[in-house]
Amino acid sequence: HKQQSSTRQEEELFSRSEALKLAADNIELANELTNMLIEELPSYLQSINDALAKHNIKQLRHDTHKLHGAARCCGTLALRQAAERLESDIDNNNSETLEPSSHQLIDEIERLINTDQSTFML
Repeated sequence: HKQQSSTRQEEELFSRSEALKLAADNIELANELTNMLIEELPSYLQSINDALAKHNIKQLRHDTHKLHGAARCCGTLALRQAAERLESDIDNNNSETLEPSSHQLIDEIERLINTDQSTFML
């Protein structure tokens, strides 16, 4: 059973089928969209950490919204869900879940940054 759960985790990290579906089965486009997102992740990470350190919710909302939009074009399912959750928490003023949601998003960004780039090639 262990193999199945690790595959599911990989699928949540990056779903090839989702990436292709979003790019209308255009492999080059799917690769391009994913590479653009992956390349931008370190600057997102820095900006989000900065916003959190300064308690700048406006900046956090801006970064999260942009990241959510980018993640919706790629097969990065866990990142998309984490960004969506944080964006929703900010919009609904859920201050008690804001911190865990922020950390979840940071974890997902770091997980993608630390993943072998070949994982994202279609």
